[in-house]
Amino acid sequence: MKIYSFIFLLICLSMSVKGKEPLNRYSLRGFAQGTDYSIVYYHPKELIKTAEIAAILNAVDSSLSIYNPHSSLVKFNKMGLGSMEVDTHFQQVFLASQHYYNLTGGLFDITIAPLIQAWGFGPKRIKVLPTQQDINAILPAVGLYQVKLHGKHLQKENAATQLDVNGIAQGYSVDLIADYLASKGISSFIVELGGEMRIQGVKPKREKFTVAMERPVHGEHGVELKESLLYLRKGAMTTAGNLEKYYFSEGQKVTHHINPKTGYTFVTPIISATVYANTAMEADALDNYMMSLSPQEAIKFANKRKNFEVYIVYKDSLGAFQELQSKGFHKFFKK
Repeated sequence: MKIYSFIFLLICLSMSVKGKEPLNRYSLRGFAQGTDYSIVYYHPKELIKTAEIAAILNAVDSSLSIYNPHSSLVKFNKMGLGSMEVDTHFQQVFLASQHYYNLTGGLFDITIAPLIQAWGFGPKRIKVLPTQQDINAILPAVGLYQVKLHGKHLQKENAATQLDVNGIAQGYSVDLIADYLASKGISSFIVELGGEMRIQGVKPKREKFTVAMERPVHGEHGVELKESLLYLRKGAMTTAGNLEKYYFSEGQKVTHHINPKTGYTFVTPIISATVYANTAMEADALDNYMMSLSPQEAIKFANKRKNFEVYIVYKDSLGAFQELQSKGFHKFFKK
């Protein structure tokens, strides 16, 4: 009896090995939320179509885009005092934004929209830069404590308060797509949207997914970007920096990283912050927070937080690029 059972077990194992279908590589590309996206997944069969991804991203845009004049967010920004019903996407992003607002002591604040616009980083062009008087007039409307969510209704307690969720919405979108892939039975994939990445599983030969991290260095022709390869099995990664979105005003560098408490650009030696977190939404929200801190403060924050790592590039007092990394970031350099 034991012999027959053993033979039966061997036959079943043999059938399961032979019946295991090979994993094929599938990729999807498109344009959404003002940027490119790409998805690579491994599965025996093609399960996802571009139209499905477009539907997810279009739904987020209809809810949260500051550039879509018909979005729920734009409608909320235009209304005065009162409340309006918002959809699930809006609710989830708002609740997450509240969490990171509290976690960062108010430095991550989605009510920063009027300041972003005043400095020329919003949807409308500006002709003149804001004066101190302009900033003083805007600041009373900034502060997420002035917006409340009651069930499905979002309430505005200051008529001038406006929201801008660009610092978290793309991460949320990436997580939505990742969850959608997982719901279809896909366990090996990488999703990228505007530099926000979410990874799950490994490739067919047990290889980790590869992510290219660019960091500034001094080269023969000035500042150059040096590429390093990172290897991930799961989680999310993104990089915040001020090498692209900036201009100079009266000799001062103005970036899109605006301090919601002062109304002016954060003064920090940090040039870029590459963040790893469990979700793309967390990485997206906290990479900007890293840019508001000193290099040492950013590393200290990361070392205290579970499943959170950061790689900092900053300029020292002599103008030379220096690098710091949290205690667990080194593992991403290993294949």
